[in-house]
Amino acid sequence: MNKFMPSLKDLMEFMGASWPIALGVLLASGGMLYADHLSLPYLASLPKSAPGAAFVAALFSGSVLIVAALKSIINMASEPFRKKRRLASQAEHIAGLNDLPDAERYILAWAIANSTQVIAAPYFNAHIKGLITRGYLITPPGSHSALETPLWIPDHIWQALKEALRGEDLSKFVGARPFDRWSAF
Repeated sequence: MNKFMPSLKDLMEFMGASWPIALGVLLASGGMLYADHLSLPYLASLPKSAPGAAFVAALFSGSVLIVAALKSIINMASEPFRKKRRLASQAEHIAGLNDLPDAERYILAWAIANSTQVIAAPYFNAHIKGLITRGYLITPPGSHSALETPLWIPDHIWQALKEALRGEDLSKFVGARPFDRWSAF
């Protein structure tokens, strides 16, 4: 095969290119085709197949750009539906706070009282595992100690807890140490 014509494998790999790369290839190949149309003298040193390769590159890069534009339009059009589903899922998740055992509620109330959305807790504590399983605590990525694992309360849960506990007397939680081995739960 001619060394200037890309193989089918090369063309398929190019279909995964980002839109800025595809735009650059489209502009370059379009410029080469326009120069060929004008019969500019510098093209005389190029092989006869160069305009054909530029044409194929222009077609593929144009198709990558069209697909990227369509994908963006579809994403924008579907965003309200995704947002509605996300809010419904979050509302259902928040409603589940009412079904938590007292010990797990205690941990979340303690976090609110101490104004800490990220807590350090023993990973293998049964109540912590329950909150992780239900999605009320999230372990951030990385390497952590099993004795003190950082756990994050998701934003929608944090806001709901703050609203639900507003006006409540949380003074008994301030400064408490819920994860000491002699704690009440």
